[in-house]
Amino acid sequence: MPGWVVGSVATSAQARAWLEWACTSSTPVALLESRDAYGVDVLPAESSVHEPCRARCLREGTDITLIAWGDALGTACSAADAASERGISTALWDPSMLCPWDEEALLAAVRKTGRVVIVEAAPKNAGLSESLAALIVERAVEWLEGPVLRVTQPSCPLPATVAPESCLTVGAVTAAVEQVIQF
Repeated sequence: MPGWVVGSVATSAQARAWLEWACTSSTPVALLESRDAYGVDVLPAESSVHEPCRARCLREGTDITLIAWGDALGTACSAADAASERGISTALWDPSMLCPWDEEALLAAVRKTGRVVIVEAAPKNAGLSESLAALIVERAVEWLEGPVLRVTQPSCPLPATVAPESCLTVGAVTAAVEQVIQF
């Protein structure tokens, strides 16, 4: 949506920072909330130190970069831990702002590791991970040491009783990480 800022929040602290920023912004803002954020963390006494419109590095790594947001962030974090146990140094990034992307920060992360897996709690077709993968291939292809892989929900309707994020598993993300590392 031209002229709009779209943000993704995974924690209540992030939601607070985004809402405070949105209230003072002259730009229309849409926030996508994670169901996982409710009742999990406690609001800090003061504003979050995270700048809402910037991607944030949740974990430093040198072998591969995982990029995830919203409902997919917890799965990606667990996958980064699992990869670390296997000796794979995994950077974990939350773009936070989905439109427009914080291109500078995300491309710098890709440049540092040369490998990337994008994790999204949405169908593979017509998702934001497609847009991010295209950005990386168009602007960072010379830095890539392997394919850009995406781990998403299936591209089919899910029954209402199935939580969308349950389709994303730590095993699927870890398998994608290992596939890119072995390329």
